[in-house]
Amino acid sequence: MKNYKLFLRHLLASIGLTSALVTIFATISKNIAKDLSDNSECSLILIAIICIAYSCYRTRSKEKIKIIISERTTLNIKYGDIFDQEGVIVIPCNNYFDTIVNNEIISIETLHGEFIEKYFKDDIPFLDKQISEQTKDIPFIINEKRTQGKKESYPLGTCIKVKNKNNKEFILFSLTNFNEENRARVTNLEYQEVMIKLLDYIENKSQGSKISIPLAGTGHSGLRTKKQCALEYLIIAMRIKEDLTLINGINIILSKEQKDYINLNIVDYYYNIVE
Repeated sequence: MKNYKLFLRHLLASIGLTSALVTIFATISKNIAKDLSDNSECSLILIAIICIAYSCYRTRSKEKIKIIISERTTLNIKYGDIFDQEGVIVIPCNNYFDTIVNNEIISIETLHGEFIEKYFKDDIPFLDKQISEQTKDIPFIINEKRTQGKKESYPLGTCIKVKNKNNKEFILFSLTNFNEENRARVTNLEYQEVMIKLLDYIENKSQGSKISIPLAGTGHSGLRTKKQCALEYLIIAMRIKEDLTLINGINIILSKEQKDYINLNIVDYYYNIVE
C-alpha cells in the first residue's frame, strides 16, 4: 500500500478513539456495558471494520489538497496541465531568458520549451522584445564566450512579465544557470532562494490575478533532490513569508508524470492534520 504508514497512523488513532468512546459509554450506561459483554465478538468485528474503513478513506490517493498558508493566502495543489490554467502562468527559464528551442539551448521537453512553442513559435521577435523591455533596468553580466543564444546573464530569481498576442499573461523567472555546455544547474539552496524571490515578485505584481506555478526544478534543471522534497521546499518558501497576501490564492500544478513520485496524502497530513 502506497500510504501504508499513514494508514497505520489513522488506524491506530481511530482504534484509540473508538476504544475511549466505548469505555466512556460503558462506564456511563450499564446496559451498554452488558450489551458489549454479551456480544463481544460482534462488537470487536464491527469496530475493526469501522476503523479499517475510516483509515482507508483517509489514506485514499488524493488528486488535490488545500493548505492555508496565511490569513490572506490559500494554496491549492493539484494534478493537471499548467497550460490549461486560467490567470497568470509561471514559467521557469534559464539565466539568459533564451528563446531558441533547438534541444541544445532549450529542450522542447521542458516547460520553457513548451511555453515558447505553444505561444510564441511563429513570433519569437515579439517575445524577445518584451524580454528586452522587462530586463532593461536589471543588472546583467555579458558572456562573450557563448556562441548560441543570448549573452546577457541575469541573476537567479530574476522575474519578468510577458504576454502573447491574445493577452495571455505569464511570469518568467530565471531558475537555472547554464554552464559552458549549456547544461542547466541549480543547487538546493539556490532553489529555495529563487522561490522566495519569485513569491515576492508574485505578491507585488500579480494585481489580484489567479497564479499557477508548476513544480519547477524537477526535470532538466539539475536540482539534486526528490520531487516530493522540491514540493516541500516550495511550500516552506510560502510559509516563511508569514504575511504573504494573494487575494485569489495560489496554485501549484503537478504534471501527471509526477504522480508516481509525489504523495499528496503525506503533504496533507503534515500541513493540515498534524497542525
